[in-house]
Amino acid sequence: VTMSTEETLFITVGSTLFDDLIEAASHPSFVSFLADECGVKEVAIQYGKGEVEPDPSTFADRGVRLTSFRYKDSIQEDFERATVVISHAGSGSILESLRKKKRTVVVVNEKLMDNHQSELADQLALDGYLEYCYPKVEQLKEAVRKAMKKEFKPFPQQDCSRFSSLFLSHMNKHASV
Repeated sequence: VTMSTEETLFITVGSTLFDDLIEAASHPSFVSFLADECGVKEVAIQYGKGEVEPDPSTFADRGVRLTSFRYKDSIQEDFERATVVISHAGSGSILESLRKKKRTVVVVNEKLMDNHQSELADQLALDGYLEYCYPKVEQLKEAVRKAMKKEFKPFPQQDCSRFSSLFLSHMNKHASV
């Protein structure tokens, strides 16, 4: 599965509470999988409001450097450094990862009511942009395994030109009054 000599993983829950994801992602068997099968040497975990904090010794015992935090001013650098992003299924985090052309694994929070997250994740996976799973250790391993091997379809880049032209034409109409 290893793609390069040193893989970096970024795990984000955004502003949500998603302890199930943090528990699965910091489970000893998952961390061993990352180190032994995937060549991951560094993991950054943004755990938000959660009560579960990753145990640094679980990572250190397996030769993986861990950085973990609730929030910080910007997580852009974490996205940039990552070879693979494991994200909650919030649209903002998903789009951020895909726009940065990252191998993306989305983890759906089953505890949310009216779960539209699974619909979004399922559609983006069907379209070939990402892998997704639920917060179970074995599912997470399988999704990461697939994400590291797969050639994903490039996500379309944002095109703001239409908005700009509409805005400018609107402003020009009102400027001439």
